[in-house]
Amino acid sequence: MSTDEIDRLIERLSGEAACERVPDGLLITAWFGEQLDPPVTLHMTVRQLAARIRSNAEGGVGAFDDSPVPDEETGWKLFSIHLEEALDTRNPDQTDFHLAPHGVVSR
Repeated sequence: MSTDEIDRLIERLSGEAACERVPDGLLITAWFGEQLDPPVTLHMTVRQLAARIRSNAEGGVGAFDDSPVPDEETGWKLFSIHLEEALDTRNPDQTDFHLAPHGVVSR
């Protein structure tokens, strides 16, 4: 069985969040030990998440090291920062999040 970007995101969030894949993205039921009631849905497709990781990698050159070359780990780190920022600053009634050009937003 192959894994895709959403599977990889679930794996990367395993220490921070309780989440599961749903047809329209990712359902997050807990965040850093806090139960989210109601839970939060991050609406996205595999293709959208993969594009966001690539874009983050390209835009984040040099953000975490001196390498002049985009790398996937930088893309994932920046995505994690954007997701954490969105969830940590959300209002309790904000439950639907989407990928945006410069982060994760509630609509």
